[in-house]
Amino acid sequence: MALDVTATQAVIRGRLEALAQDVRGYPDILSEVVEEYSRFNDALHVRTTLDGVVDLLRECSEVAYPLENAQAAAPSFEIGGFRPSESQWAGEALQGEAVVGIDTSEIQPSIHRSPSFLLENVGFSMIEYQKDTPHLDGARAYFHPHSELVDRYARSSSVLPAWAADVARMECELDSLKNLMESRKTSQVTVLFDESFSASWLNTVSPSWREGVAREMKRVQSELLEMETNPVGVFYTGSSAFVSMVRIGLEEAESKKRDASWRRVRDSRLLMRVLPSGWRSPLFRVRNRITDQFDLRVLGFYLKAGEGSVFRVEFPEKLLERVEIIHRVVVAQAALGGGYPYVLHRAHEEAYISPGERQWVFDYVNRLLGEEAGLINGVQLSRKEMRKLVGLV
Repeated sequence: MALDVTATQAVIRGRLEALAQDVRGYPDILSEVVEEYSRFNDALHVRTTLDGVVDLLRECSEVAYPLENAQAAAPSFEIGGFRPSESQWAGEALQGEAVVGIDTSEIQPSIHRSPSFLLENVGFSMIEYQKDTPHLDGARAYFHPHSELVDRYARSSSVLPAWAADVARMECELDSLKNLMESRKTSQVTVLFDESFSASWLNTVSPSWREGVAREMKRVQSELLEMETNPVGVFYTGSSAFVSMVRIGLEEAESKKRDASWRRVRDSRLLMRVLPSGWRSPLFRVRNRITDQFDLRVLGFYLKAGEGSVFRVEFPEKLLERVEIIHRVVVAQAALGGGYPYVLHRAHEEAYISPGERQWVFDYVNRLLGEEAGLINGVQLSRKEMRKLVGLV
């Protein structure tokens, strides 16, 4: 049965005011948060206050522990605009740096397809900002039959855990980077990932998922640091970790700090109001269930890359002394990309698997099974999957 358009219109219209408030960003509440944040000038005092709150992570699932007293931090060099026509300064700021973007698309295992498999396509873009150094763009494909995934990740069970694809993706990205690093000329390389390499994202998934992925994340980060790279996650987020810091950490706001309505304000809305373009928030330590449980030492800041673009930047605590380099690289890359890092745009384009390419993979597997293994029509779809594809007759 098709969507009932009339009924759907009615239920959407019935919630229109709440939807409009989300779009407006709760300006009255936001103004309260901005006013409260204007008093922030003592990171130690805020951290001490947060540490004194019983069941802090039950009240707010994630909170930012500030490490700097300033409300905003300027880049260590002169910046211009964030439109492509205004980004000449960014190329100059990146001279001598090497930057890699990594992204992955995949065809995940499915109980509705036999044989089941995982195909990972890791896209990359490496730019070394030196004279006569070519850009390297491309992708590497990785193929895992279902049985191999079960042997590797299912432990004592025969059921493939939901987190297996995420762990396999990290392993494939690490392998791609190892191959890519063999051709580099610059000693230090900043590697930009998306939100799938962040402690903030991991905090939103189920406990079993978190456990499987967090351990791998910690291992991969360690190997990347040994490779003399700076692994950095860059992503948009709906987190209110920074707002929670303001709401709870400034103890003078006793009448407001427990106001549940403040949770509606996202960090991005707050930082869009208070940061000049190109500036970052104070550096903070990320604290949530993941960082506590697995002793992940993750630092972060928010960066405003022009109007309409505030994203979060996360990296291992061991890179604390390189925060200014990370700021410079990310803000310059964002200018070259029109508000989001250019190498991540390029890596996504390289990684993308189109619908036509997905169908080609299925057809190719089917043909190989017939030609090489004598299994005609070896790829089978469940009745449910077939009905999704062709509909009911």
